[in-house]
Amino acid sequence: MAEGGSAEGTGFAERLKALRAAAGLSQAALAAAANMHPMAVAKLEQAKYEPGWPTVLALAAALGCALDDFRAAPPAAEPPAPAKRTRKAPRRGRSGG
Repeated sequence: MAEGGSAEGTGFAERLKALRAAAGLSQAALAAAANMHPMAVAKLEQAKYEPGWPTVLALAAALGCALDDFRAAPPAAEPPAPAKRTRKAPRRGRSGG
């Protein structure tokens, strides 16, 4: 997605927020370290837009993390298939007498 486009669904916003929190930085501190405006960091964390490559590089350097850390986490393992239902014995009708 190009810079300026919506970032909803990519997971970047959530990963950025988690990485920033893990580094113990405020949005303003991260913005200063990455030479960005604090509002830009806020908008990235709110998934208002998708960052360009230079922005991702600056954020990774400021956070001291690898670029792969921004990738969405792999999907969780699929839940196990439900157990097969066993067939119940057919109901026997009541004999009315």
